Amino acid sequence: MSKAPIIIEKIWLIIAIITLLMFFYEILKKVEFSQSYPLLIIFFVSLIMFFLRRFIRKNNNKNDTI
Repeated sequence: MSKAPIIIEKIWLIIAIITLLMFFYEILKKVEFSQSYPLLIIFFVSLIMFFLRRFIRKNNNKNDTI
């Protein structure tokens, strides 16, 4: 099994965590929500990508063992 899918999953998770922290930092700095909501969108997209990649990898692993 290749390590690339696992690395890509971790990259998506890291992007999600970093953007969520940046979002909260911007909110605490009292920046307008309209300026910080793109960070929230990036967070949700990267989180969806993480779970999608994970689901696909686990399904591929099940199919390979059968």
